[in-house]
Amino acid sequence: SFINLESQFFDLYKNRMEEIKEGSRPFLLSQHKKAPTVVMFHGLSDSPGSLKEVAQVYYRLGYNVLTVLLRDHGLRKENRDLARLKVRVADWRADIDQVMQVAFLLSDSSKVALAGYSLGGALATDTADRYEGKISSLVYITPLFKMNHQGFAHVAKYLRGLRYLLKKGIDESAHFYPDFTFNQVYQTYLLTKHLRLNVTKLAKNNFKEIPKMMFLTDAD
Repeated sequence: SFINLESQFFDLYKNRMEEIKEGSRPFLLSQHKKAPTVVMFHGLSDSPGSLKEVAQVYYRLGYNVLTVLLRDHGLRKENRDLARLKVRVADWRADIDQVMQVAFLLSDSSKVALAGYSLGGALATDTADRYEGKISSLVYITPLFKMNHQGFAHVAKYLRGLRYLLKKGIDESAHFYPDFTFNQVYQTYLLTKHLRLNVTKLAKNNFKEIPKMMFLTDAD
């Protein structure tokens, strides 16, 4: 039944929910029937909490909306460092793939839409490449495509096992961290390097044909 499909989404996180801040928790906005479906990706040090307003736009347009919570994000302070020091790009992909499986079951077609903010934009691109021919559209919100400070990324490679945190100068919120680890920077670098060399330069026709929309700020 459709209720079981919705439960399947929340079951993905049931063993982690107590470690996640309330404002950071993944959510599903359901039409309670098969409908156009979108999967949304948050940014680095962020969480699904920042996607709620955009998710409502999709929901009002008749979409089922699913959010991905990357496993080293959204955590209470006492649960953070170890997860952030150990995570790899493969872990982020695994988190995404679990949600994608549910998304295809909720969709009224063989495809789903993707929307990503910052790092989530890079992950959406990576997902579209990995799910060739199964993505209906891509929306980028101030997306991250390339790390401008390559030297810093290489330094992060050698410091990624340390607990040092890079302060962002922003106060912590219910859904946002004020810092990130060197390891998260390095994993982000590996992801964007892969996209630059293997996806955008060698874009397949299926990827080129996906309708895309991008929202940028003055800083972008």
